[in-house]
Amino acid sequence: MGKPNRGNVTKLSIRLTEKAHKEVQRYGMMMNLSKAGVILFALAKILKENPTRTTVLNLEQKYTLEPTNFAMTIKKELADKLADLTVEMDMNKNIWIGLLVSHYFESGKEAEVEEKSDPEFVAEIDRKLALDPPDTSTDVFKIKVETNTELKKKIVEFSEENYIPLSGLVTYALLKGPSETLPEYQEFETDYFFTRIPVTVYEQVKQKADEMYLSDFKYMQLCLYNAFMGKDKVFDL
Repeated sequence: MGKPNRGNVTKLSIRLTEKAHKEVQRYGMMMNLSKAGVILFALAKILKENPTRTTVLNLEQKYTLEPTNFAMTIKKELADKLADLTVEMDMNKNIWIGLLVSHYFESGKEAEVEEKSDPEFVAEIDRKLALDPPDTSTDVFKIKVETNTELKKKIVEFSEENYIPLSGLVTYALLKGPSETLPEYQEFETDYFFTRIPVTVYEQVKQKADEMYLSDFKYMQLCLYNAFMGKDKVFDL
């Protein structure tokens, strides 16, 4: 397990600012996601806030988008939602979506994740991106994620509904950090799945787990619980 269910899919093209494009590359390396995966990750959050035409028009005055489009595959359900919003926005789809996604990354929405990452990891990413052409490869490590069945269900559903690989969701949760309270579940059975995360993130997990006197899998479960079921959960269906 690791790739979301493709289901009925279609294509989406958007334009980004130059800075946002670079930030998408950076976060792709941090989270072990393709550029499309990173953009879909941002869209899942952006669309929860019900963007308005007024917001988009203000962003249009602020940002200059690159002339070329970035194409990616999205689920038909998301395409239908974007089509409805395009009518409200009264603007080309590639532009209004590009403005919202560009603003998301230019305004530092994920600064906390970067701050919690190993500084050497972030520095190495910046060194690779400074090359011409950029080196966007990331060393990854296959892990077994043991978790409560209720939590696993939420993780898999979010992955499939938003077309975001498990690897990116797990990596993001590990970078965000663990829940400060004990998990509370309605179900008490456990399950597992396999995925891949950046080697540096795995090393960071081991270090943090040792500092909290926890096993690696307990620490990972606290991080996943925090992101999907915690008080200030990041991912919500």
